[in-house]
Amino acid sequence: MAAIKIPRDKSSDLVSLPTTRISSSAQDVVGPNIDRLTSFLERTAKEKHANNIRLETLRVNDKVAAKKSLLDGMGIEFIQNLKEMDEIPSPENMDKLMKQHKMKVEAEVNRWNQGDNNFKSAFEGEKLAVLNSTKEKFYQEKNIKILLQGRVRWDTYNTDRSKRLDGLVGQPSHALWAAYEYEKQYLEKEVSLAQGAGLIEHLKLVDEQNKLLLEFGKIAASAGFLKMVEKPDGTMSQEVDNLAVLKSLTDIGEPVFDEYEGEQISGKRTTYYGIDISPIRDKLIEHFDKASTDQINTEIKNDKVTVDNLTDLFMPSALDGTGNLDVIDNANWPLDPNSQDIKNQIKSVLIASKSGSLNTESNVNMTLEIETLIETNKIFDEFEKFWLPDEIDHKEAFMKLDGFDANGGSIATRLTLGMIGTTHNKELKKMLMLDDADRARLTRFNTWADSIKPKVEGKLSKHNLHAKDYWFQTKMMLRERFFDGLRKGIPIQELTNSTHPNFIFKDQADYYKTLQKQAEELAISMQGGIVIDTSGKISTRDYTGPVYNNEMKSKYTTKDDWLNSPEFLKWRFVDYPENTIESKAFGLYMQYDFTPPAIMATYSKQSKNLKISKATNQIEKDAIELDIVYHLVPPVPDGFLPKAKNRLGKWVTKYKEKNTEAITLNELEKKVKEEKSKYFKPKRKKRRNVTGTSLNTDNKTKIEKKILDNDPRFDQKDGIYYWKGTNIEVDVNQIE
Repeated sequence: MAAIKIPRDKSSDLVSLPTTRISSSAQDVVGPNIDRLTSFLERTAKEKHANNIRLETLRVNDKVAAKKSLLDGMGIEFIQNLKEMDEIPSPENMDKLMKQHKMKVEAEVNRWNQGDNNFKSAFEGEKLAVLNSTKEKFYQEKNIKILLQGRVRWDTYNTDRSKRLDGLVGQPSHALWAAYEYEKQYLEKEVSLAQGAGLIEHLKLVDEQNKLLLEFGKIAASAGFLKMVEKPDGTMSQEVDNLAVLKSLTDIGEPVFDEYEGEQISGKRTTYYGIDISPIRDKLIEHFDKASTDQINTEIKNDKVTVDNLTDLFMPSALDGTGNLDVIDNANWPLDPNSQDIKNQIKSVLIASKSGSLNTESNVNMTLEIETLIETNKIFDEFEKFWLPDEIDHKEAFMKLDGFDANGGSIATRLTLGMIGTTHNKELKKMLMLDDADRARLTRFNTWADSIKPKVEGKLSKHNLHAKDYWFQTKMMLRERFFDGLRKGIPIQELTNSTHPNFIFKDQADYYKTLQKQAEELAISMQGGIVIDTSGKISTRDYTGPVYNNEMKSKYTTKDDWLNSPEFLKWRFVDYPENTIESKAFGLYMQYDFTPPAIMATYSKQSKNLKISKATNQIEKDAIELDIVYHLVPPVPDGFLPKAKNRLGKWVTKYKEKNTEAITLNELEKKVKEEKSKYFKPKRKKRRNVTGTSLNTDNKTKIEKKILDNDPRFDQKDGIYYWKGTNIEVDVNQIE
């Protein structure tokens, strides 16, 4: 059933009620409720309106943010197009491009504004801000692009110039002057462009001109001073000989010019190939001084690597006699004296091995002394020359032997001459290969070994010449056990602790000789005058003291009794019975003579055989065999009067002026023929020593001395420079 709607009477908006007590009460009840209702309705309407406003604001803000991002993207794309342009637009084109971008933005914004007045109003400011920002970035990017292109142009110019100058290196020609003039003009143009555009801060033409002059000065000064350098990997490269350039720059005196080409070849330099270097001469000297030092150091390092590789290659076959002398000779050995000396030492070892003259056993004292030098970091390789303490008093005798000189002899030299045996040479080689850590461990081993040495040598070791050799053999055995234990990871304290199962000398009782055994060995020394010399072998030496014969044995039953007997002590001490001053006879007997005549004779014979083997022609071999003392004129040194006529003759004359006893190979041949026709050998002539004074270092600068010291053509002795292998003084006017 439908609801019945009762019409509302609107005839009167107000109902007048009598003012009675009852009516007042009714108003009091209704009035506040109506007020609250009205307030509620008004508040609700306001809140709804506010919420609508808030929601609209959020919508508009979201749309503004989204569309602003789109405009920013359009701006980024617009600027990126500028970055990718090959050429920078002109100012007119820049304005045109900016107007096109603004029109594109306006069209897009108008589309967004359709039917959305609130967004239109809110976005107008953002649009203008984005457009202004894009315009600002647009012109900033243009400036950056201009600067970058300018920097690129400047950098490209410098790169191209360096390439052009590299092509001029090592070309001694007056075309360098023309190239320099061209580059000067080119530089002025590029600097002007860079300065005009404000491309590079603090760019000054005079500074750049000085840089250019210095670059050309380096090229011009080094032109004609190139050398081929072999790298450790076997490759060859052409490099500037910086030391030769330095010598040219620091030369003094009046200029001397080449008569054919007219170029200055000596004297104080002011120009190179028409280029005036006066403003930069000091800088050039500084540059080539440092460059020559770096080059020398590099060459030394490279040469060492090369020599080490060749040594590892040839030394094993030299030791077993399977090597080839020609192969060793023809290898790419560095030309410095030290490298050539090592090559010759390896050849000597090979010659000795092929002839079967290498010994197995060693000179015990010598080997022990060498070990000490290795342990104390005084010897680092088998070719380094040195003197042993016992050799100092016999230098003159040793320097006559092949391989010895004023610096002594190396391990390889001593091996060649039979002083060191092949067995002990292997042990020395092992020690040389120890790194710093292993050398530190070796020091600890030696400390422990010294503590047991007296027990191994025995109580009579002072008189028993066998004891030293015995200890040496025992020590080598223990050292091998020690390092074998280290290789297995066993700590040192366990290896050297007598109570530990890993102790390396658990069989020590087997190595401690009884007093009787020591006495028997001592008797060998006392009876018949038989002793052990320093080569480790039995040989004869006079014994002038009392002999422990049967008569003495009946009086003194033990060796200790005999050594303390009046008979023996009277010979040993000159102040018997005080026994404080040993006799000269006893002292001579107990002193180890490092070079007894028999041993030196052996060494000398071996040395002679080596000299014959290494002689390059039959004439010299015959001369050595006939004991002809000769002083052969050496080949003409590189750089000696290179353009002189009859260069060889002038060198021979010059050399003989200082070495009157020197002869040529032809002259030596005549001597050999004369001696062969006789039945006796001529007496040896004493070699005359001639000294000079012409070129010393007393008044030389640091650079001059450096040049002379590092020239392989010269030897230096007592401040005087000589042509290599001669005593001909170096005259600076004869140096190329």
